[in-house]
Amino acid sequence: MIYLYYEGQVPDEYVLTLRFEEGREEYQYHVPVIKLPDISAEELNDRKMVILIPFHLLKLRKMVKRYSAKMNKKQDVQEDFLRELKHLIQDDIIGSIEANHKLGNITTEDAYKLRRYTQQLWEYIQTHTEELKEVEEMTDESFMTDIDILCEEYNKKVEQSRREGKQLQQ
Repeated sequence: MIYLYYEGQVPDEYVLTLRFEEGREEYQYHVPVIKLPDISAEELNDRKMVILIPFHLLKLRKMVKRYSAKMNKKQDVQEDFLRELKHLIQDDIIGSIEANHKLGNITTEDAYKLRRYTQQLWEYIQTHTEELKEVEEMTDESFMTDIDILCEEYNKKVEQSRREGKQLQQ
């Protein structure tokens, strides 16, 4: 069981009782719970769960709650929020995608997709979270990374392969 986001208490495991036929033995199956907001990007990498990296953006909900009451009061609070946000995006998410790509754990296409999913989730969260609308312009640069170059190279290779394939057919 994986919780991408939660509020309140979540158990560390669920116990499922399986009954195959009336009157027969019952089997209890213990299902561990993974609480994504409580897991670091490094731990996700270690567990070979890099596919979940874009969902680290859901940690923004807690960040926004923590900073929103203080946001209008002090400029340094806004700067702290932006610094934490950039760390989350650049280091935890994009950095993990890049590291896994460089290590060969994911392909260039996978890295591109994860980066794109992160961007889409970010845009959705940004447009549906009132407090984030004011920092929109300041965070666009957070997504400028080496992965963009890798994606561009990958797209060029795909296009070149298509052209070569068409030439061979003629």
